[in-house]
Amino acid sequence: MVITVVLAKKYLNKTQQLSSPKSLSRSESLLLFCLIGVYVLSCCGGVSATGKFIADFQNLKAEKVEINEFQINQRIARQFGLILLAVISLVQTSLQTILILKIRRTKSVDNDAKVIIRRCLKYLMITNATIWLSNIVVSPDSKTCFFDTYYFMFGDTMVIVNITFRSLAAYYRFTSVDLLYQASKSLKN
Repeated sequence: MVITVVLAKKYLNKTQQLSSPKSLSRSESLLLFCLIGVYVLSCCGGVSATGKFIADFQNLKAEKVEINEFQINQRIARQFGLILLAVISLVQTSLQTILILKIRRTKSVDNDAKVIIRRCLKYLMITNATIWLSNIVVSPDSKTCFFDTYYFMFGDTMVIVNITFRSLAAYYRFTSVDLLYQASKSLKN
């Protein structure tokens, strides 16, 4: 998704003429507000995964138990993957929000760039809708990939944070699908 956002932004930067700056619409304000949920969940996930990574690594050294190399690599790879997932999530949502806010103020775009940007927007709509549906289907109290690492660092407080900010993160995806659709529709003309 990060590559798609960068590609769309590249073509948008080449041929755009910005209209006069206007205030944020309600949808854009809501998108920025819901971005808080994505940031909090990603930061908590990154901090938790880093803490669990360090703790697991120190425990493995201290225990001196016979653990095969595969089990050690599996633990390390899982925690490193969760850290990487948190960082990529932060970067992707930041770039996507900038793209959405920028494309909504675009006055005219070259026809060649219009086709590529619309394709990128369609891809982003599909992926955001998929993430939105997965966030709704998986209940907030279920054991998701981050939950055990969240609980490791933050304890019972993380249950409340998970329920609150996960809802905002899901609504961020829903709002971004709506805004991406509106932007794609405006590029057809």
